Amino acid sequence: MDNRVVVRQMLKAGAKRRLFGYLLPCVGVALVGSLISSLFSIILSGQIPDLETFMQAEDISQYLPQVLKTNGLSLLFGLLISPLTVGSYAFFTEVMRDKKPPFTMVFTWLGEGRRLKTAYLANLWYFLISLRFMLQFCTLPGVLFYGSSLLFGKLPDIAAMAVYLLAFAVFIAACVFAYARVNAYLPALYMLASNPELPILRTFTFCGNMMRGRVWEFFVLRLSFLGWEVLAAFTCGLSAAFVTPYINLTVAGYTEYLKIKALEADVETKGTEQ
Repeated sequence: MDNRVVVRQMLKAGAKRRLFGYLLPCVGVALVGSLISSLFSIILSGQIPDLETFMQAEDISQYLPQVLKTNGLSLLFGLLISPLTVGSYAFFTEVMRDKKPPFTMVFTWLGEGRRLKTAYLANLWYFLISLRFMLQFCTLPGVLFYGSSLLFGKLPDIAAMAVYLLAFAVFIAACVFAYARVNAYLPALYMLASNPELPILRTFTFCGNMMRGRVWEFFVLRLSFLGWEVLAAFTCGLSAAFVTPYINLTVAGYTEYLKIKALEADVETKGTEQ
């Protein structure tokens, strides 16, 4: 059997074992983020006019206050959810190490200056990395996809449709590739969560180094949870209380596994040891 398959199975088996060994706190941490996101969605839905109303409006400037309010709420949500997300990564990393951290560990990232700063800067850097890869890999395919839609009426329908579908396939492939590259930097957030004293830029650089040759391995690992995530959607998010900690524990385990492999391969780790 492929060693990557064996590693994936071991990581997921270990994640399930630890999840069921500390089930209620893990589910509780997952529910905190889910409830906050749901509450935000409810509040936000009452602030944004539906698309049809917006498109039919003769003067869209009347919606400017709502747009500003919505942006303000989005910023507030980001300021709240960023430290809670990194705090949950820290919690699940401790559980993965066979410890039993208190449920309140997640909230300490809201009240401690150093951790709060780390959470904001780490998420900002991850966002910039995401933006970079999306622009790098999706801009040209996106332009080509848009351009292919302009061919209808200028070429025979069959030819225009063929070009359109080909451009669409290329655009989707580019988005998947960009996502895989962005996803490869996710372990850096888990490393920073377990040790907020680490230099942020150096940690992301270290993560990029140790993920060389493993981008698709990690992508497949994340993709293996697709069935669980579909189930969560069909259960109106109820099963997410189990799925979210299961995924987080697996990613935390993979992060530790990569660090061991990186040390064995003598990847530059100065400033990232724990």
